[in-house]
Amino acid sequence: MKREIKNISVILNLTKPQSIEVFNQIIKEGEKYGLNFFLQKDIANQIGVTGYGVSDSRFKNECDMVLAVGGDGTFINAAHHFSKVDVPLLGVHIGGLGFLTEIKASEISETIKNIVDGNFIIEERLMLEAKVINGKKVRASYIGLNEIVVHKGSFTRIIKLSAYINKQYVGTFEGDGMIVSTPTGSTGYSLSADGPIVVPGMDVFIINTICPHTFGVRPIVVSSSSLIDIIVTNDNCKMSLGIDGIHGIEIFKDDVVSITKSKYKTKLIKSPKRNFFDILREKFEWVK
Repeated sequence: MKREIKNISVILNLTKPQSIEVFNQIIKEGEKYGLNFFLQKDIANQIGVTGYGVSDSRFKNECDMVLAVGGDGTFINAAHHFSKVDVPLLGVHIGGLGFLTEIKASEISETIKNIVDGNFIIEERLMLEAKVINGKKVRASYIGLNEIVVHKGSFTRIIKLSAYINKQYVGTFEGDGMIVSTPTGSTGYSLSADGPIVVPGMDVFIINTICPHTFGVRPIVVSSSSLIDIIVTNDNCKMSLGIDGIHGIEIFKDDVVSITKSKYKTKLIKSPKRNFFDILREKFEWVK
């Protein structure tokens, strides 16, 4: 059964001037087909289209899909919110690399028609949950689409992190930090740290070190049902926990970063004319 799309919430990254032009193009095409568009009230007021502004509740709970106009950061930020209400997202790319936001501004007319005709695919992507635990107290909890990163922040010395998988000791690693990523995040920070490219849809997580101070360390791929614990072992230093490059918190000696599969998933609306390998070739100039 095809998912009917009638109400669309639009997220605009107003730091990119082209976003307003793209929004006007979306409205022009979508209203030909009777689609309704929602903006958050403050955004609608800023760009002078108050008629599209709705309450936060309507914006989040009454839409059939979300259009995230910007770069991958805009898309990931939307995923943190809309995964919890089971609403699919489509990214329109006006940023830098744009791996998740695969639709180009020049493709909006075709994309809107595909949405109306139900000519699209919805992919579910794994998400991570990270809890910062000290003793029996949970200090913080986050969900992430791409990765959870423990890193040295502004601390200039090598840090030590001990890793456990399903309570089994893996080892203590020296370097700049550690990344736990999803298959979606395998083309992000993890890839920059020499991690493997993992095809979306695989039920795994990748554990990767950042600038390890040894030649022997290699990424580890584990089942997404695994419990991954990272324990801070350094004395007298402040480190950081980063979530998708959006959220973060300071962590300290004896904090345990406990990572599991989230109960939430991000739903991506995918173009029918591109697959994962098409995007790899286009964005990364991977192979010809």
